[in-house]
Amino acid sequence: MLNSNNTFVSTAVGSPQETWLRNDLAGTTKQCVLAIWHHPRFYSTTSSTVSPNSTVKPFWDDLYAAHAELIVNAQMRDYERFAPQNSAGTADPNGIRQFIVGTGGEGLDAPNTLFAANSEVNLSQEFGVLKLTLADGSYSWQFIPAGGGTEAPRGAHAAVSRLLQPRGATGNRYANTRNDNWLPMVPGARLVPVLAPMPNARPPHLTTHARKSGA
Repeated sequence: MLNSNNTFVSTAVGSPQETWLRNDLAGTTKQCVLAIWHHPRFYSTTSSTVSPNSTVKPFWDDLYAAHAELIVNAQMRDYERFAPQNSAGTADPNGIRQFIVGTGGEGLDAPNTLFAANSEVNLSQEFGVLKLTLADGSYSWQFIPAGGGTEAPRGAHAAVSRLLQPRGATGNRYANTRNDNWLPMVPGARLVPVLAPMPNARPPHLTTHARKSGA
C-alpha cells in the first residue's frame, strides 16, 4: 500500500517512499506484483480535458520497469478498468492494468463524458466491490454490484513474467528468480472492499469500449 497524498508524503523520484518502492521491487523474489494507492494516474472525467496525474508517475515508472501486473486505485467515485499500458498511457500488452474502484459507499460521480485512452469499461452510478482472484501465473476480475445491480464485464489475464529484462534499467535490478506467488497477496487471495449501499442513488450508467477484453 503506497501513499499518493503528496501534500503530506512525497511521491517524487528520490523521496523516501519512492526509494523504498524501488528497493522493495529490486529485492522481491515474487513473480507477480499488485500495487494499491488512492489517486489514479489515468481516469475518465466529466471535464472538457483530461491529463494524467503526474504526482504518481514515479510509482508507475518503477512498477512498469519491474513488470508489475496490476494497480488498484480509488478517488474517482465510479468503477473503471483500463487495458494494459505503460506509464505514459501508451497501450502495451505487457504493461500494467489499472482499476479504479471508488464505489464503496461515500457517494457516486455523474457519468463521465470524456474517456481516457485505453479505458475498457467505465461504470457510473453503481455501488459495488471488485473481486480479484490471484492464481499462479494469472489473475481474474469481477465487479460485483451491491444489491444485484448492473454487473460490469468480467475477465482474466496471464501475468507478465518478471524474468523479462527490466525496462528502462541497466543490469538485472528486477530480474528475480521465478516464484509463482503474488506480492503482497498469496495465490487465491481476494481483494474485497467493504461497502454500505446508499439510498436514492441514480440509475447506473455502464460504458464499454471496443478495446475491452474478457467480457
